[in-house]
Amino acid sequence: MQVAEEEPGTEAIAMVRTSDSRLVREKEAMHLAYLTGWLGLEQIDDGTITGLAALLDVPDQAVRDGVAGALGGLGRRAKASAGPKLQQLLAEVDCQSANADSAEIIRRALGRMGIKTIPKSCATDRN
Repeated sequence: MQVAEEEPGTEAIAMVRTSDSRLVREKEAMHLAYLTGWLGLEQIDDGTITGLAALLDVPDQAVRDGVAGALGGLGRRAKASAGPKLQQLLAEVDCQSANADSAEIIRRALGRMGIKTIPKSCATDRN
């Protein structure tokens, strides 16, 4: 009897969605970022990309950072599924000094998808 192979990342996506442990969710999100860097684009199906994009709704910024990195690694293949949500998240974190790293991760992911971002324009920048 042959067991069907699971799509790469499926287990990690499930752990991010369901784990009660913030540490486990963050670790699995970072694992997804590394995984998309190791695998060839042909090894990641559209369902996995959609599952990754859905994780951007998790309210943990470290999870979002890992997922944004993973999606950025997929480049233009992730543009339709994740581009609009990443643009929304960038607008939310761009001018928050506590989230400066997150803004840079999101900006880099969008760039790898071929989405141009505007330079941040915060109230403190206008002085």
